[in-house]
Amino acid sequence: MSTQPQVNVAALWKHIADQMKNQEMRPSLWHALEAARPLTIENDEFVIGFAGEAAPQAGILNENRYRNMMEQLLEAATRRRLRLRYISGDTLQDWDAEKARVAEAARLQEQSRQKIQLEQQAGTSWEAVTENLIRQWGELPGRSFASVQGRFLETAIAGLVEAYGRLMPAKPTEADERTYSRALERIGDRIGVPAAVIGYHVHLKLKKS
Repeated sequence: MSTQPQVNVAALWKHIADQMKNQEMRPSLWHALEAARPLTIENDEFVIGFAGEAAPQAGILNENRYRNMMEQLLEAATRRRLRLRYISGDTLQDWDAEKARVAEAARLQEQSRQKIQLEQQAGTSWEAVTENLIRQWGELPGRSFASVQGRFLETAIAGLVEAYGRLMPAKPTEADERTYSRALERIGDRIGVPAAVIGYHVHLKLKKS
């Protein structure tokens, strides 16, 4: 199993900075290059840190033109395609903290995605109920026919009646009514029936139950 050779990141960054200074005479770019602190190369990323008040200068190096130039210089120097990664902080501990933050954000995002998926499967919110009905509508053969639309309307009303009993409190608030109405509108838009008509039929079914 081959491994990438160790790279002296300080020497590599000095080489890149010198090349950039030779090509560009913009003082703010020079200051940003000098403020940057090379930290490590990990997962094909060259991690550059900016401490404290220097952090805003990362924006200069992140401009598309300069980023492209530096990444081309990196590839020429290392024979590897490396992406530049800028972080706040100028130590490896700061880099570890940044990785932990990104991992936690990804974990929370995945947790949120799974929660939404479970809600959709279980129908534990009006949004989930609506998404389930819309999905059923999208999978329905012949949905352009009025006869099929009529049969689906019955299915949608039955689903909404069942959900109403679970999701609407005995004394709905304005927010409850707004959320429920949004569900009616979304379904109505899909099947071409006014939301008020769907709501009326749901109301009739609820009165009889």
